Amino acid sequence: MRISELAESSKNVKRMGEIDEAFQGRYPPLCALGRALLAEGVLLKMCRKKIKERKFFLFNDMLVYAKIAGHELYYAQRTIPLKTLDVEDVIDTFKDTLKHAWIVKSPEKSFVLIAENEDEKQHWFLNLKACIRLLRINKEKEKIDYAPIWIPDDESNECMRCEGGKFTVFRRKHHCRKCGAIVCSGCSTRSVVIKGQGNDPLRVCDACFERFYSESES
Repeated sequence: MRISELAESSKNVKRMGEIDEAFQGRYPPLCALGRALLAEGVLLKMCRKKIKERKFFLFNDMLVYAKIAGHELYYAQRTIPLKTLDVEDVIDTFKDTLKHAWIVKSPEKSFVLIAENEDEKQHWFLNLKACIRLLRINKEKEKIDYAPIWIPDDESNECMRCEGGKFTVFRRKHHCRKCGAIVCSGCSTRSVVIKGQGNDPLRVCDACFERFYSESES
């Protein structure tokens, strides 16, 4: 079935209306002309502090995810347009937490997703790639600056840029918004506006500042 036929089907319209109801009217309606729901399900998302369950919806033009409040109840909706999104495979490792995983990259946010099994992973991964490819047909490939994947807090208890010792209540952890590394305040003394991540200056590690931004401020 073509995307246009699926979008107009009564089953698709009914399910999208149910999804809008599940967000309790707190966000702009997802049901729209020409929009089709291609996949939905609960996936594990690698967040800043730990891996958490999130509900995901794949439409033909965007990826939506949210926190789960209960059965068919969701909140904290996040939306990523597929025209600025890309996916990258992660080869399974012996580390159980990274089995059946792949990377979602966008200018606003990038993260690792983990499926329950290989079949579920391939279902999501291949559908995402197909949607992205369709949206980019006959369009020049533009360079997109993707947001970094943040290193989870529990992956390191020391600064990744110096040997200043372990983090404490007074020596706090920070994330570089350019590379995602965990750093101390002494190694992240500068803030810059990063393309695709809003208009406010964001903390970056000194190594990234020297590499990407020092010339622009000289």
